[in-house]
Amino acid sequence: MTISVEKRDALRLLSNMFCLAQFCDRAACKRAGECRGNAERCLALYSECVALEAREFVVELMTSRELGYSFEEAMRRDKEGVKEFAAWISE
Repeated sequence: MTISVEKRDALRLLSNMFCLAQFCDRAACKRAGECRGNAERCLALYSECVALEAREFVVELMTSRELGYSFEEAMRRDKEGVKEFAAWISE
């Protein structure tokens, strides 16, 4: 089954937000520091490596986007989540 380009791009964005390339077994992804393969597979395999707080923040950010909030508004809605996400990606 082939996924749409839009879905593929959204999954890659999510994979990149979670910095999953660091866990990926594909050399191309590790070299690039971002998803170059099947993001759906990597999300299934490696999302548990991401701190729960970081995953919750990204879900909240995506929900805010779907509700029509701008990126800035979404960030203001979850200031604590922003801090937790920033702490996780800086580890």
